Amino acid sequence: MTDFNGAYVTGLFDKSNDCVSGNTAGAMAASVMTDYVFWSVHVSPQGDLGYNNVSLASGGQIVAETVNCLKAVADAGRGSGELQRVWLSIGAGGTSDFTNIADILNATDGRRETMLANFAAVANALGACGFDYDNEDQIGNVEVITGLTAALYGDNSAWRFSFCPYGNSSYASQYWIQCLQAIFKQLGTQPVVGFNLQCYSGGSDSDPDGWQQAVEGAGSGSTGITDANALIRPGLSVTGGPDPYTPSEATSALKGWNSSGGWIWNSEIVLDNPSDTIADYGQAIAAGT
Repeated sequence: MTDFNGAYVTGLFDKSNDCVSGNTAGAMAASVMTDYVFWSVHVSPQGDLGYNNVSLASGGQIVAETVNCLKAVADAGRGSGELQRVWLSIGAGGTSDFTNIADILNATDGRRETMLANFAAVANALGACGFDYDNEDQIGNVEVITGLTAALYGDNSAWRFSFCPYGNSSYASQYWIQCLQAIFKQLGTQPVVGFNLQCYSGGSDSDPDGWQQAVEGAGSGSTGITDANALIRPGLSVTGGPDPYTPSEATSALKGWNSSGGWIWNSEIVLDNPSDTIADYGQAIAAGT
């Protein structure tokens, strides 16, 4: 069985921002997926959080209506006995989340403390194991990833972290490996447990084997990573998404990469397309890893 069988979870609110999570909760719970990555958490210049377009936390306090909508999905998964971990994914393409985070981390006006309290409040309310970074607006800024990880880890050393690399250039892999090295050097331990590699859209030509080799080449002494294969988790777009994989194609791809884990982007697209189900993709990942 795979160590990581997941989906990026979205589409929980309609255009009026009303919770419509029931179908997602049932479909996820009926799958064998072990990891729910709630995508995407956005950070305002003031340090308030949103889940996509809906307010999530402000002033160190959760917005109960929003968090309860997400919690219903997590509770259903835990009730099925399959869900093992909940993650909060920060950032997305076309946003300024990590630009805002970089500014807030250096702020002396209370915004830093507010942002960290907001993250903690949401993570604790959901029983999240940690945070995923989909940094697409501050690529090259190692300090923002290191600073955010150190700050969150300092609040709760049980939290773990994953990176969601976008793009397949050697520059991209070097950047994320540099982040690993900087975190390991600063903390003396490595709380980053996964690279959720985007193998679609801008990363459609990504080679998980190449990323694994790059991490191995950096050396465990500088990164704290002793099993590069377990670190690399290919992510595949589903039928109806960009550069899609059918469930059978996903199984074949994951086998070809000798992957120990995998995930899909995203739950909303699967539910909008009747040809495949989330359970189909969960079984496909399990069969391919």
